[in-house]
Amino acid sequence: MAKRLHGTGHLHVKWGSYYVRCRTSDGRMLNRKVGRVRAPGESDGLTRAQAEREFRRMQEAEERTPRPVRGAHVPTLDEVTDSLRRSLAIGGARRSYREGCESMQRVHISPALGDRKVTEVKTADVDSLASTMLQKGGRRSRYATY
Repeated sequence: MAKRLHGTGHLHVKWGSYYVRCRTSDGRMLNRKVGRVRAPGESDGLTRAQAEREFRRMQEAEERTPRPVRGAHVPTLDEVTDSLRRSLAIGGARRSYREGCESMQRVHISPALGDRKVTEVKTADVDSLASTMLQKGGRRSRYATY
């Protein structure tokens, strides 16, 4: 078997499964399970060629999803929503739409979640905020599916 080029990673079999080890472009070491090894004469599991393809797909997906740098600034929800509204303005969104977004942020989102770091906000927090808004008499859109 030919040796891989430097930096392309290593595919190996361990405990009946294919595993990969490689270094990402930002220097992190990536260790992942790819899948079960196909036993001779069976149809389930991966052949070595299939494991190679899956490894490349996993490697590309990892490169597309950047990881935050340790010690980097984590924005608050208010900072993110302000940034979103700026990008809407640059993108040409209607003024009335942007004003509605600003109002929604100021009246509903900021008091409940605005000062929290984005990484701390969970789906349950958003669901809770939506439920609270509906209980306070929020108007449902005729197109809403909730």
